[in-house]
Amino acid sequence: MLKLKRGYLDLRGHQVWSATGKTFGKKNGPVLLMHGGLSSTESWDYTVIPAVQRTHEIFAYDRSAHGRTASREGFYHFDFQTDEAIAYIEDVIKEPAHLIGWSDGGIISLMVALKRPDLVKSIIAIGTNYHFDSGLTLVEEASFARSCTHARNNYSKSI
Repeated sequence: MLKLKRGYLDLRGHQVWSATGKTFGKKNGPVLLMHGGLSSTESWDYTVIPAVQRTHEIFAYDRSAHGRTASREGFYHFDFQTDEAIAYIEDVIKEPAHLIGWSDGGIISLMVALKRPDLVKSIIAIGTNYHFDSGLTLVEEASFARSCTHARNNYSKSI
């Protein structure tokens, strides 16, 4: 059963939808859940929160222009979203946190760690690119493309 307090909070002059929840067991530090692009804090409700809340205090918020949080100038850039996450950690959590990020949330988590390692205890990055080119060189991309073509051709013959 989810036990979360949800509502708007003022994050440096912008109303941000936030969810927080106390741990059910031994406190192992706060966890900030960073949702993926075009999603919201609710994406964690029945997947990650029930397990994590057993051992950690939960924090999550809808980034600008996501979920219930309104858009604002510059929201589309990762630098903006990184600064927003840093502000949330500093103003709401008020101590270093474990970050769990999915997709864009994972990218933002990595960027927070690069910019402010003092605010990050650990990171779990799910479905996250660590570089805009997905980590593949042009040679690797060509090799991967050939492998996909080969697999597709073999699969289509077996049907």
